[in-house]
Amino acid sequence: MQHGQNSQTANQTLQQSFYDYINEARIAAAKHLLLQTNDSVLTIAMAVGFNARSSFYKAFKIYTGLTPAQYRTTHAQR
Repeated sequence: MQHGQNSQTANQTLQQSFYDYINEARIAAAKHLLLQTNDSVLTIAMAVGFNARSSFYKAFKIYTGLTPAQYRTTHAQR
């Protein structure tokens, strides 16, 4: 099977692009870290696989509707 076929098969199986699947997993991990650690947003972004704070913020906002700091504040245990 060639690369293009692998990508198409993955997209059909996942019901989304592989890129979206990976970002969704990264954001899920980031959400956990935001609530369970005091690590900086940049540290968390790098830990979950983003290479730049700006791309992390953009993806996080797309998936959650909030910035990472807003998410941390809104969902923090009181």
